[in-house]
Amino acid sequence: MGIGNTTFDIEVFSYDLGKAGGVPIPLPYPHNQGRGTINAVSDFEFLMAVRDFDTLDSTPVVKSFPAHASPGDQDPPAWHNTGSRPRVYMDGGVSADNTRALMQFLTASITTSTCSDANAETTPGCGAWIKRQEHDFEDIRTFVESIEPPAFPRSTDPASPQYIDAVKAAHGEELFHCKNLFGPDLSADAQGCAQQGAEQKASGALFGNGSCSSCHGVYSSTYASRLPDQSMVGVAGRIVPRDFVRTDPGRVDALARELRWGWGTLWFAYADNSASNPSDEALNDQVTEETNGLLYTRAQGRCGWVGVYEPSLGQFIGYAAPALHGLWSTAPYLHNGSVPTVYHVLRYGERPTSWRRPLDTPGTPPDQGFDVSLAAYDFAKVGWKFDCVLPDGTPVDTCGPELGPILAATRPALPGSEVWLANQSPRPLAQADIELRKVYDTTAYGRSNEGHWWTSRDTLSESDVEDLLEYLKTL
Repeated sequence: MGIGNTTFDIEVFSYDLGKAGGVPIPLPYPHNQGRGTINAVSDFEFLMAVRDFDTLDSTPVVKSFPAHASPGDQDPPAWHNTGSRPRVYMDGGVSADNTRALMQFLTASITTSTCSDANAETTPGCGAWIKRQEHDFEDIRTFVESIEPPAFPRSTDPASPQYIDAVKAAHGEELFHCKNLFGPDLSADAQGCAQQGAEQKASGALFGNGSCSSCHGVYSSTYASRLPDQSMVGVAGRIVPRDFVRTDPGRVDALARELRWGWGTLWFAYADNSASNPSDEALNDQVTEETNGLLYTRAQGRCGWVGVYEPSLGQFIGYAAPALHGLWSTAPYLHNGSVPTVYHVLRYGERPTSWRRPLDTPGTPPDQGFDVSLAAYDFAKVGWKFDCVLPDGTPVDTCGPELGPILAATRPALPGSEVWLANQSPRPLAQADIELRKVYDTTAYGRSNEGHWWTSRDTLSESDVEDLLEYLKTL
């Protein structure tokens, strides 16, 4: 329980629902670009645009936000790490104890009621009904935070691919917590810990020693004493600036400054705003940071959307490093699910460019989804096995980075972030389209497998990577 569903294609599902309802070609709403990913940000923005910011009732006055990037796809995150993160979402934008943030998609409930009568609190879809669910969602949040990750299915047989070598894992533990990946002596395993003095230790400098733990947290009792507070063991909270991590920027660029500011004035952010005159409620919602206080004033709530400040962009933006409990079970990796294994996360220059997970029971479409059995799992590289295929499904012998320029050259030029996601991905109108959506093409918009660039063969030897993988299996 708690693992994101990376086998589901919500776009195909929505098309099937439309056909079942008598709509032969539903509108191309951009739920995602391919199987196993989700474009939740566009859904979130749409719901913000058609709901009143304060009453949460549907409103005929649709709000618009300045032109900003299309978010691209995201990999469904694991719930079982929620209790190990002080902030949630890919950008760490919202405090993890914000119960109301979990309730945002209740606004997807549709009602024909005016929501102005005494039945509003009991009418699903009305703002009063949404707010009434807060107490139940407090319990739901507590439950989600209690979910434990699945243990690695280890074997005691040294000949088994599921066997964990304790000696290699111990060295991997040291590398994870102490290897300075940015230090002057990249051959030194424990440089990041050996250089730490008493003053650094007191200030919690382990989170700046250049090791994996600097971003992803401390998991070992051996190194817990280096933390300013040992209750922080197993907690990951660092938000890494976009321009440093260099992973695909679509997700964080999508949340325009105006959108973030507006969200901070919502009921979901624990704001208490309302127009003095109910007839002005819709106009009150149009206030921006620049116009705030001119005709209407909107206050920021206690739990607004924040992040890392990027001076070049003039806003807070970055990606939150996830906690790594149960990492083995959360493939594929990076925020957009563009990397099939942890090995390829650590081998920056060897990631596949166009790949597809193994399909399940042999046969002809439409019976084949992704194989979710352990037979499709690569225990050595920690993640899903994959086949090298071109974006049209044609098998190829290799699909490394050298394939990228070739594929990019064959793709029609698109303005990328200025184009709605629905215009950049195949619509699942026919079975052939559905098959194409099973291929992960990292040259497509929002699907880049770049970033997390500091783990190359210059910083980690092959045996180092093997030892790190052994250790990560134990978390």
